[in-house]
Amino acid sequence: MEFAKIFKKVDRNSCEFLLIPYDSSEINYSDFIKSQRKRGFRQVLFNTELMLFLVKATSENSDIILTKIKMSEDAEDDIQEELNHWLLQLRTEPNNIYKIVSELEWISDKESIDIMELRFLNKNTSSEITIKSNGICLGQKIEKFFDSFVSKCLLRYFYEE
Repeated sequence: MEFAKIFKKVDRNSCEFLLIPYDSSEINYSDFIKSQRKRGFRQVLFNTELMLFLVKATSENSDIILTKIKMSEDAEDDIQEELNHWLLQLRTEPNNIYKIVSELEWISDKESIDIMELRFLNKNTSSEITIKSNGICLGQKIEKFFDSFVSKCLLRYFYEE
């Protein structure tokens, strides 16, 4: 399994999103973040609004299937159960993504982290990838997924909205 963290580097005329490999057996998390800050990178944190943006983006990409949404522990159990029900049906009923979005829109907020992680299946590579609210990505072939889906979503979210 691969692990990496999403960072952004902003220069005067450009912004770049990067996936930087992270191995917790080699360096602790806070030292890793500090070392990347020294290189001029800023970590990307996924608030609820950004997580919901990724959920919506799956409806525009037939190669990506949303397979899991993990809500914060403060979320009501019935919300998580309802989301799980719709997620199970997504492969056969892709329009369920709109039910999921509708269920989550009320919590869409730049100031909150109510969605802790999202898991996706990349149909092209048959690999599962998880994105956590702290910007950690884990799974197989995460760089390919990041390049083809996540980085494009981040550019749209931060610079086109």
